Amino acid sequence: MKKIYTILLLIAVSTTIVSAQNSKTKKADNLYDRFAYTDAAKAYQKVLKRGTTDAYVFERLANCYYFINDTKKAEMYYKRVARSKDANPEAIYNYAQTLKANGKFSDYNTWMKNYANLRPNDTRVKEFMKNPNYIPKIMDDMARYTATNMEDINSEYADFGGIVYGKDFYFASGRNTSRKTYQWNEEPYLEIYKATNVGGTIKNAELLSGDVNTKYHESNAVISADGKRMYFDRNDYFEGDYDKSENGINQINLYYAENIDGKGWSGVVSVPFNNNEYSTGHPALSQDGKTLYFVSDMPGGKGGSDIYMVAIKNDGSLGMPNRLGDNINTEGKELFPYIDSNGTLYFSSDGHMGIGGLDVFYAEAQGDGFGPVNQFRKGSEQSCR
Repeated sequence: MKKIYTILLLIAVSTTIVSAQNSKTKKADNLYDRFAYTDAAKAYQKVLKRGTTDAYVFERLANCYYFINDTKKAEMYYKRVARSKDANPEAIYNYAQTLKANGKFSDYNTWMKNYANLRPNDTRVKEFMKNPNYIPKIMDDMARYTATNMEDINSEYADFGGIVYGKDFYFASGRNTSRKTYQWNEEPYLEIYKATNVGGTIKNAELLSGDVNTKYHESNAVISADGKRMYFDRNDYFEGDYDKSENGINQINLYYAENIDGKGWSGVVSVPFNNNEYSTGHPALSQDGKTLYFVSDMPGGKGGSDIYMVAIKNDGSLGMPNRLGDNINTEGKELFPYIDSNGTLYFSSDGHMGIGGLDVFYAEAQGDGFGPVNQFRKGSEQSCR
């Protein structure tokens, strides 16, 4: 989980701490602002060794570990920040989340209540206050599913985002060590791979041929039912141009490619709502192929990242995106939507009430939208499809 968590946050990293950059932290701050969190953490540690002990350094260091999912170290530094008089409320929330992720549920309750005093109108607070002792109920439920390691295709690097189409299995991986490394987690940039079902075992993973993969990140592929179109996300790199926002951030954008007459994926197209200033990605398709779901931190959203939907017209063009309702989206991050054959939406979130970090939730189709959100655990009537 630690290896892929950073990829989950390629979209919508919230770094709300106000900059207090000075000569002592300049090198570390520059690394932090480039999302080079592993190197930034090392640089801030050096600042601490030189005798600096202000809350700014502790919070930045805690954030570095939080973003690479080292919750043990994140807890240690958030603890120092949280006890200061003028602590950033978001640091209080992150501290509570790290405590929960580390299994310290009583302490989590304490600090979530502290956060509730600071931001009582936060919908995450309102849900928590309805049932602050919800975790024991979840923990008492036995899991309905078992996970099996796909040893024939897994590597020591990030491997995730698998989808099945016919006998083929598509997934993203950072295993190509000939590629340069991404500063966030010091692993190679991601590419999309295709493996094959051989006698019930997924094996023989090969780099996807065609125009989809580049020298930057590609991941989260999904294929239309007719097999003619693949949606995927990639760094904002299109037709040879590597673009950045006004703040110097290269965003994640959404693209699609066509498979014409089985000759491979080519003719990459950028969707019309991509933008240099925000990210779009994590595509999912409805079973009838008429609706594309995706994740974005575009203006007008509720949290770090929200789930959107957009109509796919008969000619294959895309309509105007609409954000899903507030019963789905929170002030936190909603990621990785998936629609099953019954129209049920599954997704990951750190804003709904889970047991730490990103958890899986589902909401059944209801009218033109989705009903109440449920924790994906024993007692649900859903199954993986």
